[in-house]
Amino acid sequence: MIPHLLQKKALVLESSHPEKTFLLDPRSALELEEIPSSLEILKAGPCGIKNGLWWEAKICVEFNQPAEVELSCDNFYEYHDHWSSFHQITLAGLKEGKFYSCSIKGRNLKGQTVEKKFSFQVKPQEEPVFQKAKKIQASLYRMASGELVIQIKSDGFFSWRLGELPYLPSDSNTIQDHPPLNSPLKTSLDVCYRCHPDQNSGATHPVRVPLKNGMKKTDLPLEGGLVTCISCHVPHSGNMPYLLRKENTALCLSCHDDRYYR
Repeated sequence: MIPHLLQKKALVLESSHPEKTFLLDPRSALELEEIPSSLEILKAGPCGIKNGLWWEAKICVEFNQPAEVELSCDNFYEYHDHWSSFHQITLAGLKEGKFYSCSIKGRNLKGQTVEKKFSFQVKPQEEPVFQKAKKIQASLYRMASGELVIQIKSDGFFSWRLGELPYLPSDSNTIQDHPPLNSPLKTSLDVCYRCHPDQNSGATHPVRVPLKNGMKKTDLPLEGGLVTCISCHVPHSGNMPYLLRKENTALCLSCHDDRYYR
């Protein structure tokens, strides 16, 4: 779903591995067709558990169509407010050997909801190897409510970013006359990706995510209200391991309350 502030602007979607650029012009947005099938959860469960700075589990959820997802595992809660047929959610600060009871809730564009329960034990589990995308397609659709939605289809996994043009181009098929400028959000992530592979970045904490309601007003740097690599790391130099900004749990407690460490 496109935020209201961007509803009338031309958007540029860039992907890496493979490298592609799509111009998404609201004037040529297609009408979103009715979703015929009912929402279903095809798979839900852990897809990798490891002990790094702390025990963490990745939870993979697959739907039969794009959906938002809520995940509750005992006292842990995560919410992805974007519609996707696949979600990967990281739970950090788990206790070794403990069993967690979880509930997955999904909601599609029509407002249909579905729920599934599962449980898992915190013990080492290898992450599956996901296929990298070779083909990517991006289109802009307009819903009956008038809101705009970007649809992205691929045959595998890839990283992408979304930016805006400062004007609506006269030729909707080219952006060469005014390529988009790099934003602080883009540079604060891409500089890290030059050395660190995309799949390893954000390994112990997700990036490009906002602070949740109720979290502390942090003194860590955010870009556009989002957590990036430089929120926790000093990019050029530092006296602490991994170039962290703060020591041990003090870094985590800059945003989170201490219930994760009780």
